[in-house]
Amino acid sequence: MDKLTSAESSRMVTVLDDGLEKMLLLSALPEKRSVAMLSELDQEPYDAVCSQWELEERITETLRSGTINPAREASDDPAQTVPQMQESLQVSSRQLCRVLRSTPKAYGVLQAYLPEEETGGRNTTALVEVLTELKEQVIHKLARSNEEESSAKKKLEDKKMKSKK
Repeated sequence: MDKLTSAESSRMVTVLDDGLEKMLLLSALPEKRSVAMLSELDQEPYDAVCSQWELEERITETLRSGTINPAREASDDPAQTVPQMQESLQVSSRQLCRVLRSTPKAYGVLQAYLPEEETGGRNTTALVEVLTELKEQVIHKLARSNEEESSAKKKLEDKKMKSKK
């Protein structure tokens, strides 16, 4: 298998960084509304957070009620289809991430109002740690040239041969 170019390697690392950052940003959004928290947000973050909560509540209610049919066409019912809901959630989540990136104060406010049990506790922390470690391993692996890779393989083979003797 051919090695990736440095530009391809750099792009891979950037995608991993971006994914980790988005996960951290979205995990700061509390599940339940907080009037006190909303009062501390500027207009743009306020709108993005409210929009995300409203969309999540609408999707949750629709799924709980069991009135959604994944194959339903948009013309059958004014309610959204599953693909439309997925797209709406993706768009809303991207917008929320953009707003939180551009206004670190808003991210701090969200974190301040996030109860400890809502952070996902050890699960979220463990996932972030594992993904960060994976990213570091990928960076290390991608940084090795073909020559370094073949040299490492040769050393490993030499060690195996010596251990067999």
